[in-house]
Formats: sequence, structure tokens, C-alpha cells
Amino acid sequence: MKSLLALAVCLELCTTWVVSLYVAESCTSLENIALAEEAIGHINAGRKHGFKYALDKIENVQKQTQEGTTYYLDVEARETKCHVLSPKPLSECPIRPFTEVKGDGDCKIILDVLPGKPIHLNGYKCDVTPDSAEDVFEKCPDCPYLVPITNEEVIHAARVSVDKFNTESTFTHRFDLYEISRSTKGFNSPVYIEFVIKETTCSKHSAACTLNLLLNPIFGFCTSTVIPGDVSEEVFVTCEVEGSKKEKAAIAIDGDGTVLPATDDEGTVPPMEGATGSPAIEEGGTAHPTIEEGGTASSPIHEGDTVPPALEELGTLTPPIEHQTIVHEETEAEAAHPIQQVVQSTVPPKRKRSIINESSESSEELVYSPGKPFVFPDLPADLTTCPGRHRYREDQ
Repeated sequence: MKSLLALAVCLELCTTWVVSLYVAESCTSLENIALAEEAIGHINAGRKHGFKYALDKIENVQKQTQEGTTYYLDVEARETKCHVLSPKPLSECPIRPFTEVKGDGDCKIILDVLPGKPIHLNGYKCDVTPDSAEDVFEKCPDCPYLVPITNEEVIHAARVSVDKFNTESTFTHRFDLYEISRSTKGFNSPVYIEFVIKETTCSKHSAACTLNLLLNPIFGFCTSTVIPGDVSEEVFVTCEVEGSKKEKAAIAIDGDGTVLPATDDEGTVPPMEGATGSPAIEEGGTAHPTIEEGGTASSPIHEGDTVPPALEELGTLTPPIEHQTIVHEETEAEAAHPIQQVVQSTVPPKRKRSIINESSESSEELVYSPGKPFVFPDLPADLTTCPGRHRYREDQ
């Protein structure tokens, strides 16, 4: 009996000691908002596929002080319409609207701050899920739904769209498909895709060519609508092409091959309320050091891949970030029985959404935790300021 009592006392003391290491911070302070925005920016810079995310809301901030200071940020992010390889500033990127089946991200981020050193991105885990197709259909019956990028119609649409661009554009080199980023389809409607093209060393007028590594290739960020027909199909392609010196060519190609002026998207990312975008300021007016100025969180470059100029200018974080992307279909059992969290536990996805037939709705985890399990404290947030306010409406 005495042994059990002693064990209970020890557990209580250990739990109290662990909790005392953490201090709940404000979710609305200027310094923590700026810190979260900068962290999201470096997560974007470390990815090579998909779209950039923008900070939507801060839910919890914990600060741990030992030899240095470690911040644990629990934030929500929203998908934008800018590809992660695009050098366009995040402030100019439109937020993807609800009518396009927007994606939301729940991100746990760990940042280390050591005296006299830049902020170090220790790790993060983002669970990204699209809105359920039922929710979108209920509010917008005519809106398209997501379809898998491996769908035959989607692959065909990408192929004919790239061919159309190469045929009609004024570039001398041929562009190849780099990735299909997103694909949607309405009920009995055309296929709409968003994809990225990459310049090659081959002339577009040459039938045979050996592909060689091209330093500083040009990337193009494209959208396309392919309308099937009884005799032939119509292909409408719009590409924004960025050059090595940031020259930009916006090209819109009509279904009949006519080159049209491309229009810009509206609805860019607004500044966070109360935030300036400058380095975060600690209590007493001392600025947080920026995250490895001259450094991006870039994953290793695979053979044949080249980092676009905008990312090269930022450099790399130390150590370089390697991303593990996990895509899994969510089940009813997972939604009904979420994994319970304890202090210092592996973080499970926080939000679960449903799936309908033909819809490509699956959660995606973006993970960076070099050489160790990702561990995040499950502690109560500051009651007076957390969670912070949403920057964007849920139905925006």
C-alpha cells in the first residue's frame, strides 16, 4: 500500500514538473502572430509540390524555457491558389474559396530560439483536409468536386493542355508536365485542372531530343479547361510563366488557338489583424531573430529537379527539411474513435471530414521531424486570448 502511495506521489510530482516547464502564451500578440506567419512561410518554402498555405488562426502557443526557448504553435492554415514553386509573394496569393473545395490545415509547429542564433524550425506536422463534398453541394449544387489526379480524364486533359501550350506559345524550348496539382469536375461538366510545366532543353520543333539537365529552368503555373465534344474537344489553357530573372509571361490560349490576354485572380491574402509581417517582438521590445535569414526549408533535390530562382535566393535551413507526405482515406471508425492525446504524445489529426463517391477527398499529412518522433505537448491554451480569431470566413 505504501508503495502504491509513493508511486502516486511521484507521478503527481513528475506531471507537475513537466507542466511547469511550459507557459501558455497569447494567441493574439503581435510577436506570436508574426512568429506563426514566418513559420508558415518557411513550411511553404520547404515543399516542392502542392499549394502555399496562409495563416488563418492561432489556437494555442506554449513557451518552454530551458537552455534556450522553444515555442509550440498550434495553428490553422488555409490553402491559397499559388503553387509552392511560384515566386509570387504570399500576400499576393488568393485564398482558395469554399466553392472550389478549399483545403484547411491543422498545423503543430516547433520553433527553437537560442541566444544569439537564428530561429530554428525544429519540426512540424500539418494535417490537411478538404471540405466535404456534401457541405459544398449543400451550399453550392453547381460547384465542382475534387477528382483524383490519376483519373484517366484528368491525365488526358493534362496531356492535351501541355501539347496545346507548346504548340501555341512563343517559347522556343519545349515544356514538359512537372505535376498535376489539382483536378475538379462538375456534374456533367468539363474537366478543370491546375498543373505545373517545366522548361526542357529540347526545341519544341524537334521530334527527337535527349533531355539534359537545364540550369534555372522556367516553370509555368497553368489552369486548363477541357470540354469534350462529339467530334473534337475544346481546350482552354492559361499559364503564368516565370523566368530566371523573374520575367513573367501570362498566356491564355483559347480553344481555337487564339492567344488571349490573361487576367489576374482577385482575393489576395490580407494582413493578419494586428500583424505587420515584421520579425516578431519579444516582451521588452526585443525582436525575435528571423528564421535563418537566407534560408528556406527545402527538401533534397532529386535528380533532374532544379529549385526555381525564387527559392534559391532564400537558401536552405540547417538541417535541410525532408518532407514525408502521407495520404490516407479517412474511415468512419477513425472519425468515431479519435486517438486520445496525453502530455508529450504523438499528434493525431484534429479534424475529420467525410467522403462521397467519385470525390477525391483524403487527408494529407505534411511531416518534418528529422531523426526523431514528432512530439508535441497537449496543454491548455491561454484562456483570455486563445483561440485567436479567424482571418477568413469558413464559407469564403
